Amino acid sequence: MTTNGPLSRYRVLDLSDMKADLGTLYLAHLGADVIRIEPPEGHSTRWIPPFAGNIPNVERSLYYLYRNVNKRGITLDIETSEGQEILKRLVKTSDVIVECFQPGYLNSLGLGYSNLKEINPKIIMASVTDWGQSGPRRNFEGSPIVAMAMSGAMQVAGFQDKAPSDAPNAMAYDMAAVYAGTGIMIALYGRGDDGEGEWLDISVQEAGIAGLFPWSVPMTTYGTVPGGGDFPVRGASMLIYQCKDGYVKIAGNVPRHWEAQKELIGKPDIFEDEAWDDNVFRRDNADVMRIAYEEYIQDRTMQELFDAGQELGLPITPLQSLGSFAESPQTKSREFFQPVNHQLVGEYDYPGPPLRMMGTPLSLRKSAPLLGEDNYEIYSVELEINDDELNNLKSKGVI
Repeated sequence: MTTNGPLSRYRVLDLSDMKADLGTLYLAHLGADVIRIEPPEGHSTRWIPPFAGNIPNVERSLYYLYRNVNKRGITLDIETSEGQEILKRLVKTSDVIVECFQPGYLNSLGLGYSNLKEINPKIIMASVTDWGQSGPRRNFEGSPIVAMAMSGAMQVAGFQDKAPSDAPNAMAYDMAAVYAGTGIMIALYGRGDDGEGEWLDISVQEAGIAGLFPWSVPMTTYGTVPGGGDFPVRGASMLIYQCKDGYVKIAGNVPRHWEAQKELIGKPDIFEDEAWDDNVFRRDNADVMRIAYEEYIQDRTMQELFDAGQELGLPITPLQSLGSFAESPQTKSREFFQPVNHQLVGEYDYPGPPLRMMGTPLSLRKSAPLLGEDNYEIYSVELEINDDELNNLKSKGVI
């Protein structure tokens, strides 16, 4: 398949699940020929709700439809000997393979990295699993909330006097997927045209903790976390407040933001003491600050607070609904949501590539594939499997 984009010269075999399908989506956005490989009955992510028209169907999962735009799709049972041989043929002409199976599973099928490297020394494999390819928990079951809980990330989520909070949706999986996509591009760059491939090992648990500075470094350095939860670590100026018509968050602990905060709430006499100019002092006395903030904020709307913050150079953020974000002038002006017409479910707006390239515009080129939509093109045209053999493979449930 001919595409535009900086990765248009590369082919990616996508055997991922929720742990990495966002990463392969970004590779597809950047022009890579991503081939979604799923079992003949369809991948399990095809049954993630909600469904278009509220009709549960293998072709109508909005999750699947979004995560697989710009990809081609084939069906293949890699647990059969015929399926394994077909996958090996695809590997010969591919650059990357992405998988999320339990460690050792592909090896048991003769499809591990060492096997595939013999077929194509330049192949790059990215393995995204809950715990990584090594360690005593490598074959334990996992999930996004397990990863966030076991990484320690939930210890510093929420408030000190309440139970820890989970991240929304499957954020740990998406973080791992982005690391996988980034690692793949680095490996492609490092490989060049003549170099050897690479095996990338991405642990969802480690992805969940990787961005947690300033908590992770003090823990490994001093053995303690500087406070638990949002309140004692960040202070009142980083909390969420209820206002007249919703919620806002005031962000900013740098000196100029503190001056703007005092200006915002009318320069109360209590803050004239120079001790309040110290960020640590403000953090330790956050309960006093919170009372002053609440008195000012509670009778004002989100828009009034946002406008006041902008005038003072202070980041005051209304907590928008997803619908408000989609309808905001900023979002619409950048055309972030793009219409995609699917032959069965019709036209829907999907989030476009979050990366803008001025010289090479990126877009949603095609809808997610129907189950086995590209079987003929890839098997008959590209691999030159004749019709009789193709029908035989279909009757045996291989494709």
